[in-house]
Amino acid sequence: MQQLLLSLCLFIAVPSLQAQQLPKRTFRVQLGLPVLPSLNVHMENRIGRHTSLVAKIDAVTQFSVSSSLGTTGSVAYVPSAELRWYYNVERRLEKGKSIRYFSGNFFSAEPFVKAAQTPFGNYMEYLPPLYPEAGLLVNYGLQRGFGQHGHWGLCLGITPVAVMDGQYATVVKINFQLGLQW
Repeated sequence: MQQLLLSLCLFIAVPSLQAQQLPKRTFRVQLGLPVLPSLNVHMENRIGRHTSLVAKIDAVTQFSVSSSLGTTGSVAYVPSAELRWYYNVERRLEKGKSIRYFSGNFFSAEPFVKAAQTPFGNYMEYLPPLYPEAGLLVNYGLQRGFGQHGHWGLCLGITPVAVMDGQYATVVKINFQLGLQW
């Protein structure tokens, strides 16, 4: 009798665990709060059971205010495509947690190219380069949804070789994002 009840429970529970999967597509607008504030818009599309492709554009800002130089700053526009692998989907489902809106932990690779940099303010010649011209960013991140459309994420990444101001450099990225998703 106990085996029959256990078999019945497994028969009901296992398909419901497998029925939930990553969504087909999510659109996000978010404010990034790394060392440099940014605004980004991106579309995440599921391309496999645990993988997604993110197409995004970042507007990264840098500014400074001083009594001698005044206000100086710039905005860099950085389009990129990011391939993500969500490694903990099955474990989240087993624990009864949601994977709605791509909630989970991931590793990713993100090639990027800085499309433009727009300076503003006084004494722009003192403004250092804001963002590398090109590179490959390797990330570890996590993201979660909250409420109907809320989203937060944390991402740590490194670009082993980036082209910056005609030189090669290693760039580390720490980014906290808060935004809306549909």
